[in-house]
Amino acid sequence: MTAKDAGTDSSQVDSNEFTRLGDGQARFVELDAEEMGAHFSTPPNKATFDCVWISEAMSHLPDKKLFFRNASKLLNPGGKLVIADWFKAEGLTTAQIEADIKPIEDGMLLPPLCTASEYVDFAEQAGFSIFSKPFDISNEVSKTW
Repeated sequence: MTAKDAGTDSSQVDSNEFTRLGDGQARFVELDAEEMGAHFSTPPNKATFDCVWISEAMSHLPDKKLFFRNASKLLNPGGKLVIADWFKAEGLTTAQIEADIKPIEDGMLLPPLCTASEYVDFAEQAGFSIFSKPFDISNEVSKTW
C-alpha cells in the first residue's frame, strides 16, 4: 500500500521512508491493505490522505468491500480513491466464465474477479461519490503483461 502524506514534516522522520513528490511527501507503508483502516486510525499512525491509490492489487483481496470502507475513512474531504485493477467483463455467460475467467482466478490464486460496475457499487456503498466512471486502459498497458 502506498499513502501520500502531504502534511508530515520530513525532518521528524527517517528520510529512507520518503520520496519527494512535488510539494508533498510520499510514504511507502508495507501492510495488509485490509488492515489499513485500523492502522491509520490509531496513534502513532493516525493519518488521513488526499489520495488512496491501489494498482493491480484489489483483485487479490478476499474482502473488497472492507477495502472500500477503510479507504473511505482515510480520505480527507474531497480526497480521491484511484483504482487500476483486473476486472471481468460485464454479462459473461457461465461457459465464458468457466473457459476464460476461472483459469485466471485459479492460476493467479485469486478470489472471484469482479466487474467494474461491482467496484462502483462497493464504492457507493462505502459512501463514495463517483468522480469518473471506469474506463479500460488495456490497450495502453498490454505490452507490460
